[in-house]
Amino acid sequence: MRQKQRKIPLWRQVYDALKEQIEQNRYGDSLSIPTETKLMEQFSCSRVTIRRAMKELLKEGYIARQRGSGTSINPSRCEISTTLNAKRINEFNDRRDRRIVSVSYETAPAEVTSFFQIPAKKTVLKLERLLFSENKPIAVNTMFLNLELEPDRLKAYNGSLYELLSEKGYPVTEILERFTVSSFDEREQELLGLDGPEVVMRRVRTGCSGTVPIEYSYTAYLAKDYELTVKYSS
Repeated sequence: MRQKQRKIPLWRQVYDALKEQIEQNRYGDSLSIPTETKLMEQFSCSRVTIRRAMKELLKEGYIARQRGSGTSINPSRCEISTTLNAKRINEFNDRRDRRIVSVSYETAPAEVTSFFQIPAKKTVLKLERLLFSENKPIAVNTMFLNLELEPDRLKAYNGSLYELLSEKGYPVTEILERFTVSSFDEREQELLGLDGPEVVMRRVRTGCSGTVPIEYSYTAYLAKDYELTVKYSS
């Protein structure tokens, strides 16, 4: 019998979102983060939740506190990241190799709503897609879009989503990607038809159209016998 996945505590969701923002240096050179009151509004949670998340960030060395100067980000925990600025970004993989599994409006993880700068309880468009190679599923893509689109239209759409975003007036002009290695979760194993744990290469992508945050996506690739090539063009 399959065990139920444990719900992630709200304080942990806030911690994960703030941690990612610190690592991606989204607070700029000031090394300061919003006040507790602003964070409470951003994540729609209590002061107790914010303080618990901040306590863990302090414990892990992501932030520092000094009497009289408040809380600041530890600069050693900010990663150097690479971004691409272009007039237009598109996908180059074969459109026949992608298949939409589901399209729905759902509440998103804390790091997504934080990136989109929307209330934590607001629903956003979520797509699940499978990527195929020689008729074999080799990757699961979960994408959140900060845009109002008809789910039924997307279910029947097999073109580049970036072309669709451009048609809607939101061409993706800047992206940031982060790659890690781990194992598949239960949902990914189910979609890929895996019998047991497999090594996975993960890609987290955020995309903006000008100054508007428009895309947050997770892709999990089968690492065995698979090579990922990322190509950008302007």
